[in-house]
Amino acid sequence: MKNRGLQDPIEPEIWVPYTVTGSAFRGILVRTAKEPLTMLNAVEHEIWATDANVAVTLAGTMEGYIRQFSYAGPRFGFLLMTISARLDWC
Repeated sequence: MKNRGLQDPIEPEIWVPYTVTGSAFRGILVRTAKEPLTMLNAVEHEIWATDANVAVTLAGTMEGYIRQFSYAGPRFGFLLMTISARLDWC
């Protein structure tokens, strides 16, 4: 699986249980039959039922995550090229 971005090569990775380290970024993926964002409250409720001290952040859809983090760099570069081309044309 791609672990560093869609364009980057795959790098070795190990999984360490949260109970062992307790630090670093943690995430879960939830497959839903319904619209994912409508299930957010139910997922948060289940997380907090397990551990009330967990902070839920960056909640959203997989498509939104990929769009935000994997394509943001190339999209920004394309935007800069477009702006530059329009300024040169004027």
